[in-house]
Amino acid sequence: MSESDELVKKYDLEPTPMSVAKLGELVSKRDRSIDEIINVISSDIALKSRLLRAANPSDGHLKIDSVQEAVLRTGVGCVLVLAMSDPLIKALTRTFMTMASVKLVPINPSTVGSMDETIYLGSAKFDGKARGTVYIRIRESFAFEIASKILELESPEEIAESAADVLSELVNMVVGSFKSNLCDAGLSCSLSLPTVERVQEFQAPPSSGGRHQVFAFKAGLQPVLLNILVDSTE
Repeated sequence: MSESDELVKKYDLEPTPMSVAKLGELVSKRDRSIDEIINVISSDIALKSRLLRAANPSDGHLKIDSVQEAVLRTGVGCVLVLAMSDPLIKALTRTFMTMASVKLVPINPSTVGSMDETIYLGSAKFDGKARGTVYIRIRESFAFEIASKILELESPEEIAESAADVLSELVNMVVGSFKSNLCDAGLSCSLSLPTVERVQEFQAPPSSGGRHQVFAFKAGLQPVLLNILVDSTE
């Protein structure tokens, strides 16, 4: 059984879509073909939609509506993170549902605003032919709610003590999915152990030649933010 197959079995993941695997394979090549990359993205409605959103600034200037122009504008780093984002989003939403019976609904990140309370920040680094970091952010109150559901706890003290461990496992499952899809695309990597910390605010570090994407969700009134930072490909 391949490393990718083992990860799919371990985390109950869906197989990597062919378009995602093909795109990752193309990006990993030193003699990559821009025309082939454009063709793969153009054939996948979801990838095309995300690429065009990434290529167009929120202020509406420099409107781009073609895949070719968007690829040339955003570069390979953006193409790679787009290829990986769909499996990551699926892993995140499935984990919340299976672990805590919480349904996450995608929303525009610009509508979230300030998290306005202490944040639980989970992160894990990946390194190899592709390297970067995955971040997950939720409010402290939501972390406590999830910990209470999963562990069936009622004591506020026990819930507070367990919240970080619960979020750590969630991050572990998300990056496990990420690694599976990187392996499928020929971009084998190593993963750091997830870290979880309580912070008042978060700002993603600058990427060196790569791309940073933010995805937002809501569970009722609770926001959940997923950041994917790809620094570079070797």
